[in-house]
Amino acid sequence: MKNILNPILIGTLLTLTFVTYSCRKKDDTKQTLESIQAAEDNGMLESEFENAKDASDVEASVTPGIKRTTGIRRIIWVLPQDSSKTSVTVSDSGAYKKIELNFGNEPVVCNDGKYRKGIIIYRVDTAFYKTANAKASMTLVNYYAGFDKFKMVKYTGKRELTNNGTNSAGQPQFTLTVTGASATTPDNKTITWTSNRIITKTKGYNTPIYPWDDEYSVTGNASGTNRNGENFTVNITTPLHKKIQMGCASTFVTGIWTLTLTGSGKTMTLNYDAYGDGACDKVAKVTINGNDKIIYVN
Repeated sequence: MKNILNPILIGTLLTLTFVTYSCRKKDDTKQTLESIQAAEDNGMLESEFENAKDASDVEASVTPGIKRTTGIRRIIWVLPQDSSKTSVTVSDSGAYKKIELNFGNEPVVCNDGKYRKGIIIYRVDTAFYKTANAKASMTLVNYYAGFDKFKMVKYTGKRELTNNGTNSAGQPQFTLTVTGASATTPDNKTITWTSNRIITKTKGYNTPIYPWDDEYSVTGNASGTNRNGENFTVNITTPLHKKIQMGCASTFVTGIWTLTLTGSGKTMTLNYDAYGDGACDKVAKVTINGNDKIIYVN
């Protein structure tokens, strides 16, 4: 699932912060800025883990005997512009296949404008879509990414998708977890992160070849420490609803999540249905301590 918690337009939120808090205590402003930093750091890890999964998924799609785990083919976007810059090794145990995507030791520019280096190890059970408890996992090894090849962020961690079978309504359901995740910035600040999601395919599961009628519901939570050492949690308070349609396939049409700073209790809420109409757009509403701002998400 791409962009489960989309990176927020931080510049817009900073404007909201200073407008709202210019006449209040400096401590309030500091905590609000920490909320914004936590949202940015949460989104950065969420996004790059999805990017790395997409890059390995494109290799899975051309490997006999296994399928992609993404529902829409937009994954070439994160591969190198020059395919000769990477190497791919596939091993087959019978029960599962392991794909090692190696970007090399030197930064290579990818189609999304980012530079990447290091290794993505993707392991997927052969019968992933057919068998309950089957898994598809991704591990990052000495993996770096960033728009400046001289200032790349190092990412670590493991992402695992488990097929839960079907729920009581006959809908396919999956558990998505990210464990041991971290990001080390060029100035040696560290962000830590874990994530737990339940993803339910609510529509389109009877037409597996045709993706454009697919719809998903996402619930769950995340937690971590931002680059300034502030602990935070992210809880989906209203299930996130995704439609695989042109114009909104990379984000959600409805749903709400709330980020809370553990120490101060300061909160930030993002509502994907800014106007209450469930429109297929990229408009969302951010609320910081009772003050709203309309933003655009990726």
